[in-house]
Amino acid sequence: MVNSLAFVLAVAVAVLPGESDYAKGRRAENLTRYGDAYAAYQAVAAQGGALQGYALVRAAVCRTMGGDMGGGLAELEGAVASSPREPWTVLAQYELGILLARENQLELAAPNLLPIFANRSRLWWLETHRWRAADYLIEAPGHSAAAFDFFRGVVGSTIYRVMRRDAAIRLDRSESVDDRLDAVAGFLRSRDHREAARVLRGIAKGDLEDPAASERVALLSGRLLIAQGRQSAGRKVLAELVQASPASPFAPSALLAMARSSLRAFSPARHGAFLPSRWTN
Repeated sequence: MVNSLAFVLAVAVAVLPGESDYAKGRRAENLTRYGDAYAAYQAVAAQGGALQGYALVRAAVCRTMGGDMGGGLAELEGAVASSPREPWTVLAQYELGILLARENQLELAAPNLLPIFANRSRLWWLETHRWRAADYLIEAPGHSAAAFDFFRGVVGSTIYRVMRRDAAIRLDRSESVDDRLDAVAGFLRSRDHREAARVLRGIAKGDLEDPAASERVALLSGRLLIAQGRQSAGRKVLAELVQASPASPFAPSALLAMARSSLRAFSPARHGAFLPSRWTN
């Protein structure tokens, strides 16, 4: 047991080959001293070990930031080609894709940006990279679906109001009615009622051939009215949805929204006469 603990502690405090030089490279890069950063990262790569690939990626990026775009791109392409299955390869592809996108070479950038969405790691900085990649992919012909998938996930999962609203803004750029309805839902949850109403008006004016889309428009319309303070009007829209389509997948959400609205409208001072005294005292 003691030997096992000693081994774990030894691993935990072990210094990775090139760790000191990697830290020097990061400091120089943050200070925009790209030549110094490049040299430090190359020193890391020369020592091998777990940091080698990451150092090669940062060195290539620093080379482009220092003015040698062609040389940096060639280094990244070489790193991806020589090590297609390493843990750091997806970062090399991402950086290559971002650099190409900055040069307006979206067709070449897209295949390098897509792998970061297949990587399911929940590291916060990977989420930042995915967002940035998605912003470029929206503009890439034939590749916007991956971007909208990402932003749809953000709208549905994030706890941050501003992030949800920003993702909804991007979903509103989609040609898909479902994506734009997700944008409305995102705006509603972010309490941006003006944007929710604007997008919803645009959808409602279109030709909604899908009954499910029409039902969801009704659900979101009722919720929006309630959020705007028009409780009775909102509940009426929701009640009509439930009455017309009781088997709709949106009927339970409509009933829940109606119940919540009714509870908010309920006033013990106004309705106390109908309640047992222990409920109002």
